[in-house]
Amino acid sequence: MNTKPHIRTSLLLMAACLLAGIFGTAAVMSRMRPLVSAPAAAIEEPGAHEGEEPGGEHTVIKLSAAALKTAGIRAEPVSVNPFGESLSVPGTVEVAPNQAAKVTPPAAGKVVRILVSLGQEVRQGQTLAVLDSYEIAQAHAKVREAKAAINQAATGVQTALAEVQQARAGGDLAQTEIEQARSKLRSAEAALAREKEFAATGSLSQPSLQAAEVEVATAQSELLQSETDLQTHAGALQRAERLFKSELISRAELEVAQLEHKLDQARVAQAKSRVANAKRSLEREQKVAGSDIRARQAVQTVEAEVRSAAGDVARALQAHARALQDVRRAQKGREAADSMLHGARSAHASAIFSLAALEGTAHAG
Repeated sequence: MNTKPHIRTSLLLMAACLLAGIFGTAAVMSRMRPLVSAPAAAIEEPGAHEGEEPGGEHTVIKLSAAALKTAGIRAEPVSVNPFGESLSVPGTVEVAPNQAAKVTPPAAGKVVRILVSLGQEVRQGQTLAVLDSYEIAQAHAKVREAKAAINQAATGVQTALAEVQQARAGGDLAQTEIEQARSKLRSAEAALAREKEFAATGSLSQPSLQAAEVEVATAQSELLQSETDLQTHAGALQRAERLFKSELISRAELEVAQLEHKLDQARVAQAKSRVANAKRSLEREQKVAGSDIRARQAVQTVEAEVRSAAGDVARALQAHARALQDVRRAQKGREAADSMLHGARSAHASAIFSLAALEGTAHAG
């Protein structure tokens, strides 16, 4: 709360007026009271000048001790002293209406502490009292709620912005997939054209026939090597058995020789099976070389690749369309988040204005 610096001056002026009124009243009453004057020498103690009669040179008034006490008279030597009369009467000190200022808090509340005294000089903006105000507390709560709403809306804006960026990245990825699918389709179409050309010239069967012949040669070489290893390890096994009977080697060394012999037998059987399979493949390729089966199969395979690439292009286009929809939806979400943030900031500014209007120039607690 605030007050004006004229209050002290007003109090001093009213006190001066009151004292002037008191002295004026005392002066009037002193003039209205009957005066009894007598020479100081005429006021004597009881028993002084006994026997003198009236009619002499001086008139003597005799008062008893009780009368002197009742009248408040006392005898003193003559001297020079300051003289003055006073009168004590009840009175009320009031502030001049044109020099007073009523300090009213801008919001209702209970005064919990007063920081100045009556008549104390104050300055503008000084805190006079501390209030416990429900209205101001509610205003502070609204300010905090508005601030929290701003933070939440700002988070929503950041989230919406991230969604927009993510949707745009999805759109870019979908565009890249379209380009890759179209490139794959072009390559498949070119391969189909080549396969058709090869089928027309009858050169498609040659690579497969040559591969089958190489496979037969490789399998036979592997079989020869396996049989050589088997013979070697068979001799080593016979030698190990003789040494074991003579107790020159341990059973573990004998078991190792037996294991190597069994492995060689397995490798020989596997090599023989591979040779047989390779020969059957070679016979099949030789039969195919005399017909157009290989050409038709190669063309059909490439045609399937072309269809697959075309499907990839279609799926990439659909994904790109969905990505564009996601971008538009994310942008709308960002616009809504921006609007919420703007509304939250407006509400916060309104709450601060209301709080300032309630607090005024006072400091409320």
